Amino acid sequence: MVRRTLTQEDVLRMVTLIEVGRLSHSEVARRIGRSQSVVTRAYNRYLATGQHGRRRGQGRKRCTSDREDRALRHSSVQDPRRCPADLARQHHETTGRVVSRVTVRRRLLEAGLACRRPAKVPSLTANHRRDRRGFSNNYGNWRLPQWRYVLAADECRISLEGNDDRDRVYRRRGQMFDKRMLKMTSYNGGSIMIWAGIMADGRTDLVIIPPPGLTGRRYVDEVLRPHVLPLRQRIGERFRLQEDNARPHIPNVARQFRVANNIEKLEHPACSPGLNAIEHARDELKRRLKKLRRKPRNLQEIYAAVGRFGAGFHRSFSAPS
Repeated sequence: MVRRTLTQEDVLRMVTLIEVGRLSHSEVARRIGRSQSVVTRAYNRYLATGQHGRRRGQGRKRCTSDREDRALRHSSVQDPRRCPADLARQHHETTGRVVSRVTVRRRLLEAGLACRRPAKVPSLTANHRRDRRGFSNNYGNWRLPQWRYVLAADECRISLEGNDDRDRVYRRRGQMFDKRMLKMTSYNGGSIMIWAGIMADGRTDLVIIPPPGLTGRRYVDEVLRPHVLPLRQRIGERFRLQEDNARPHIPNVARQFRVANNIEKLEHPACSPGLNAIEHARDELKRRLKKLRRKPRNLQEIYAAVGRFGAGFHRSFSAPS
C-alpha cells in the first residue's frame, strides 16, 4: 500500500462516511484504500480537536532554524555551483551543527532552488556584447512586415556518432556501467553538412552539401546562386539575408556575389547563433533524427533520413516577429 500524507479532504471524507454513512472504521478503510489504524487515528484526532487537519507541531522537528535556512539559501545564491555537500560542510564549520546534504537539498528546494544542467552559451567578449546590443537596437523594433522579407539561413553538421547531452537512462543503483546504460562517445563515424533557410511565409529547399567541406566558391555555386538569388529576384529590394559570419560566408567571392546581385545582408554579431530563427529548425531536425526507432548506421542512411525530413521539417517555423 502506498504511503501518503492525509489531506483535509481525506479526513473530511472519513468523518462523513463514519458519522453520516454509519460505516465502521474497517469499511471506511477499505473504501478509501488506507489501513484501519490510519482511519481510527484520524477520526480520534478529529473528535479531540474538531479539526480535519493535523495538529500544529506534529511531525519530526526540523534540524535547522529559519536563520540557518536563510544562510543556506544565501550561500547557494551567491555561488550556484556549490553542491549540497559543500554547503553542509560549510554549515558545520560555521555553526558547529551537523546537517546532511539531503537536508540542505530540501531547504534549497523549498526556496525554489533545484538542480539543473547549466545552459551552454558562447564565451562572449566585451566587443561581442557591444555588437549584440547594436543588433538588438537596430532590429529589436522590427515587426512582421519587416521580418517577412528576411531569409534566416545557415548550415549545420549532423554527425553519425556524437554526444548532444540529451540522452537519459532510468536505472537502479549499481547499474551505471551496465552495457545497456552506456553512451559510447565516439566521433569518428563521419558527418554530413546541410543548408536551409526559412522566412515568415515560406522556406527554401533543404540542401545537402556533400564532402569535402564548404568553401566560399562552393557556397556561391551550391547555395547563393541556386537558392538565395531566385528569392532576391522574386521579392525585390526588400529582401534581406540573415546569416552568421562562418568561414564560407566571408570570402571575397561570396561578398562580391552578394554585392553584384544586390543581396543585402543583415550584420550578424559574432558568437550569436540564438539571434537566428533557423537555429530552432535545426534543433527540431536533430530531435526528429534522434527519435527514429532505427538509428542511421552509416552516412548513406543519414542522407536518406535527412532527405525524408527535408520536405517539411521546418514548415512550422517562421522568422521572428
